[in-house]
Amino acid sequence: MLNTKLREEKRINKIKKSMVRKEKKAQKNPKKAIEKKGKSKFSNKYSERIASIKQADEKLKLKNNERYIRNERNIKSEEKRRE
Repeated sequence: MLNTKLREEKRINKIKKSMVRKEKKAQKNPKKAIEKKGKSKFSNKYSERIASIKQADEKLKLKNNERYIRNERNIKSEEKRRE
């Protein structure tokens, strides 16, 4: 029982100390304290590749959209010709 109390107190004190350290760091460097954790290794390594893939997807969507619009125009023009 005594051992568990000591462990619990030690854990609580450790948490309090870490909170105090974080507060001090936040006061010294407010910009860094607000920022999120760093990016993962994967996103750092492949960020350019991911961006190029997204760009290619956007181009493909635009191209497909243009084709769809052209097909609709062609269909409408054919219908007018038939009338």
